[in-house]
Amino acid sequence: MRIEEVGYTRFRQAASDFWVGFADFKGRTTRSGFIWGTVVSFLVTCLPLLFFLVVGSIVVGSAASEPNINMLFYSLVFMLIVNVILLLPRVTLTVRRLRDIGLSKWGILVAFIVYLIANISISWILTNGQDLTVVTSMSTIASSLLNIIVFILLISLPTNILAPLKKLPVFGTLFQ
Repeated sequence: MRIEEVGYTRFRQAASDFWVGFADFKGRTTRSGFIWGTVVSFLVTCLPLLFFLVVGSIVVGSAASEPNINMLFYSLVFMLIVNVILLLPRVTLTVRRLRDIGLSKWGILVAFIVYLIANISISWILTNGQDLTVVTSMSTIASSLLNIIVFILLISLPTNILAPLKKLPVFGTLFQ
């Protein structure tokens, strides 16, 4: 099913579009649809984790000084499964939002390549002779900051803002 959002999208419609359009790379998602879709993804990811933490603390009960390794293991495995399941809907949501901003399929491909190179470069720069624990922490923080910047860009750019750039002779194929 092709998702073609126009104007303001309510939460229920955005949630439906998130799941129904899980493999739709050709449609469009507005700013509100992207925000609500991200909220749906966040809730589906975090509510089960919260459940595992609450159940884990109840199961441990009075022996709170002993970590419940089994509950931690199950919650991490569950989180891994949920994130793998949500990978495709998250990517398609982002692709539809980039298309709504005005990027063509080649522009979207270039944007993803630049994003991946930026993430890999951050990790590579931070690994220069550092302790692995420090590198992992710094890399995670830097990658999270990059994700926040990309998210802010995606929710702030209006529909078809990049469409006029199609007239540029060299980069015209990157825009719709």
